[in-house]
Amino acid sequence: MEWAVEVEDMTVAYTTKPVLWDVDMKVPIGSLAAIVGPNGAGKSTLLKAMLGLLTVISGSVKFYIDHHLAMDKKDYKKIAYVPQSGSVDWDFPTTVLDVVLMGRYGHLGWFKRPSKKDKELALSMIEKMGMSDYVNRQIRQLSGGQQQRVFLARALVQEADIYLMDEPFKGVDKTTEHAIISLLQEMKARGKTVIVVHHDLNTVPQYFDWVTMVNKQTVAYGPVADTFTDEAIERTYGKGEDCMTILQSYTTQMVLLGTALLGLASGIAGTFAVLRKESLIGDGLSHAALPGVVIAFLLTGIKDIEVLIIGAALSSITAAWLITITVENSKIKFDGALATILSAFFGLGMVLLTYLQSLNNAGQAGLSKFIFGQAATILARDVYITSVAALIIIVLTALFWKELKLISFDVEYAKTLQIPVTFTLILYRSLLIMTIIIGIQSVGAILISSLLIAPAVGARQWTNKLGTMCILAGCFGMVSAMGGTIWSTTVQKLPTGPAIIVILSVIVLLSLIFAPNRGILWQYRRNKQSKQALLSETAKISPADLQQKIYRAESAQPRIGGAP
Repeated sequence: MEWAVEVEDMTVAYTTKPVLWDVDMKVPIGSLAAIVGPNGAGKSTLLKAMLGLLTVISGSVKFYIDHHLAMDKKDYKKIAYVPQSGSVDWDFPTTVLDVVLMGRYGHLGWFKRPSKKDKELALSMIEKMGMSDYVNRQIRQLSGGQQQRVFLARALVQEADIYLMDEPFKGVDKTTEHAIISLLQEMKARGKTVIVVHHDLNTVPQYFDWVTMVNKQTVAYGPVADTFTDEAIERTYGKGEDCMTILQSYTTQMVLLGTALLGLASGIAGTFAVLRKESLIGDGLSHAALPGVVIAFLLTGIKDIEVLIIGAALSSITAAWLITITVENSKIKFDGALATILSAFFGLGMVLLTYLQSLNNAGQAGLSKFIFGQAATILARDVYITSVAALIIIVLTALFWKELKLISFDVEYAKTLQIPVTFTLILYRSLLIMTIIIGIQSVGAILISSLLIAPAVGARQWTNKLGTMCILAGCFGMVSAMGGTIWSTTVQKLPTGPAIIVILSVIVLLSLIFAPNRGILWQYRRNKQSKQALLSETAKISPADLQQKIYRAESAQPRIGGAP
């Protein structure tokens, strides 16, 4: 592997107090690398020391430009720096264009001013960053995200090979963040090396292919897929120290919203599966989705949720079709066909996932989370898609409420009313599949069926009305999904799926025990009261009257075959 940057045994101190010591780090050419660590770990200090902005007490830093060791000023001009926005005076009397043009100053000699070509390059980069309308605006008048874009445009006109960026996502909105990461990935595709100080652990597996984890010293560095593990995170942040950072992040708040809508949609859609006595179909479809996810990634090399959802949907539909034709064209019953195809598809998914991991492809990082689910790997864009899909499920259920209600209660009668039964059944199954495929990333392929079925099982204990049952099931699903997400986010090595299902199981267990009319305690109380009432009534009857009532009851029995 050819390196763009090598740091060996670096120690940095402010006055006499070391802030970094014995730091080792290597970054390969053409990688998009993150430097992560808790507040005060020395991430920004590391970046500045690498650039020579701080005095290095010991150790060395080596940059490689055009495959050779950087030696002179010409080589070092190929290294661009994007500082934090708070490092400059934004009241300075200068415009956006002036700031961006500063990136060309290193290419100009003494007494030379930017040429027309330099200005054209600056304007093109300003346009690339979506800032064309602000060319002549004083920089103080820009928002935080716009200021960050100006710094990025300044670095781009430098036409460097290596880019060092100090928290470029800090203080920007999600739109700007997505624009920046798209630009960085484009730079990586052109062979540039980009090193970013980054805070949001949730997005590391999606944004970066290389990571360095520091806390005063180097904890680990390497490909994200191999290095960014729960153990390394705990060693870097300590137990629980990173949890508050994660919970306070905008991304985590968006994930909570997405899982809440997922839980609501799952409870509503699963209600009809429970009432139709088709609870196991959700289990089969969810397990069958895993190979579709892996195959979609193998064919495209893309981990976008849209691509993975399509793969999961096609795989689940194929499994449903195979179950149907197996039952219709053989003597195998539904449960046997379901168990066989479920295990075959899930086994195929595990084999493909193991093969993919053996390829050492950094892009596959996070795919294994589809087994048990991990909300921390979800991007805000994934949340938008999940939320939209969940809302579609809820809206379609409301629009076709009476049809879904009728086919769940009496499908034959629905046919006599000329209700489009086939269409409604397809809609019902589509709702189940849609719920499963948007939930496997958060809950996992193994346990998403539980989120689909258990809320309805618990809700059924509390009511005899379908509308109330749907609302309760949605609420149970939503509460458990949010609770499980928070739990898994704040506890190391805890997958989201099991956390959600544990909370949901507690809700269902409480419902089975304490629900009025149908709960175990209620039925026990009612049986006890009935027994006491019967004993009390029996005590009021004399033995002679009791014998006479028994004789009359026997005499009232019908005679068979004329027997006396």
